[in-house]
Amino acid sequence: MSSNSSSKIPVFITHAWRFHDDWNRLSRMMEQAPNRPWVNYSIPWYDPAIRVHSDAGKEKLSSMLLTQIIPARFIVFLCGVYSAR
Repeated sequence: MSSNSSSKIPVFITHAWRFHDDWNRLSRMMEQAPNRPWVNYSIPWYDPAIRVHSDAGKEKLSSMLLTQIIPARFIVFLCGVYSAR
């Protein structure tokens, strides 16, 4: 990546479906960082049409997550995002 400040950094932030307060806080903090433009590849909003406990739902969810993660240059793991879920 060039040192050009107009280059946007591709980032994926881990999240738990339906529970994304930490994700929202971190996203807002990153948006406010001066001279650090970024592209958020993570989308934590839950799609109730996906039945995550079915084989088809697991496959769809995996596909959606890979689509978000693959283009990211950085992945931020939020500690404890799954422990309380």
